[in-house]
Amino acid sequence: TVELERIKGKLLVQGVNLPEYITLSEKQVDHVSLYAGRHGLYAGDGTVTDSTLLQGHPEVITNTVIAPTAGDGESDVSFRLFEQPGSEPRFTADDIKLTFERNRIEVVRLKYDEQKGEIIVSILVNGAWQQVIDLGLEE
Repeated sequence: TVELERIKGKLLVQGVNLPEYITLSEKQVDHVSLYAGRHGLYAGDGTVTDSTLLQGHPEVITNTVIAPTAGDGESDVSFRLFEQPGSEPRFTADDIKLTFERNRIEVVRLKYDEQKGEIIVSILVNGAWQQVIDLGLEE
């Protein structure tokens, strides 16, 4: 018998009611561990970047397996939403602070409010959504 222990966590991102013209999302997580050693020891400090083609779907869920936050601080998470690959982002949210741990899932929601023309960024905390940032889309 071999015992296995998970050494990573997960970042789950839910896009809700996204405009059809948003076809690409990018997320970047800074200040995560680079190496997992024996006995649950982590080392290094790096960045994870992930891109997802949305193909105009208004509802989307992405997940990224991610190492724990490096050191004692927090990870900086940023999101960019694009009309087309290579274009300027229509929406940017930077410096969202999250702490990643092994065996734990962090959930972020990007919800478009059609009446206000804004995307509201929230995180799931103890089973309830907590608004982090409320930004308008650049027209």
